Amino acid sequence: EDVSAASGEKFTLHVKATGTGLSYQWKWKAPGGAWRNASSADAKKADWEITMDAKYDGRQYQCVVTDANGNSVTSDAVTVSLAAQIVIDGVTYKPLTETTCAAVAYDNDPSRTSLNIPKIVDNKYTVTEIGEANNSKGVFEGCTALTSIDLPNDITVIHARAFKDCTNLSTMTTH
Repeated sequence: EDVSAASGEKFTLHVKATGTGLSYQWKWKAPGGAWRNASSADAKKADWEITMDAKYDGRQYQCVVTDANGNSVTSDAVTVSLAAQIVIDGVTYKPLTETTCAAVAYDNDPSRTSLNIPKIVDNKYTVTEIGEANNSKGVFEGCTALTSIDLPNDITVIHARAFKDCTNLSTMTTH
C-alpha cells in the first residue's frame, strides 16, 4: 500500500514472509531512476522505519526476501509521497486522512493577536485536531501575543501543551 507522510513524520515499510533463515534487503528508486540497495542497518529488516523528508517524495520501495537456501522473492513496490501541508494565517495544517487535518505548527507572529481556525481547509479537510500527540512542543506553546482564538466545533482532540504558556490568551470561542 502506498504511503503518504508529512515532512518529519515517521512511517514504517513492512514486508511479511515465512520460512527459515530469512534475510531482507530493501531497495529504492527515484522517479525514472534505477533500483538501489538501501544501505542503513534497518533496511535489512522486515520493518523499516523512515522519517519523511522531501528527498523521499516519489520514491518507490520494495524488499527482496531471501531464505536459507538462497531462494528469493521480491515484494510489490510501494510509492512514498510527501503529504501536502497547508498554511493559513501562519498556522500549518497537516492532513490526517483524506477528509480531516490537524493544526500542527504556528509561526508565532507577534503582530497577530487573534486567530480564527477554519472549519475546512483547502476546500476538503475538516480541522479535527489541534497539535500532535508525539510533538515535544505544543502548536501554540509560548505564543504570548495571542489574546483570542476561535476554534471550529468539529475539534475532537486538543493535544497536550497545545496552548501551554499562552499567558495572554483570555478568549477561546467556537464556531
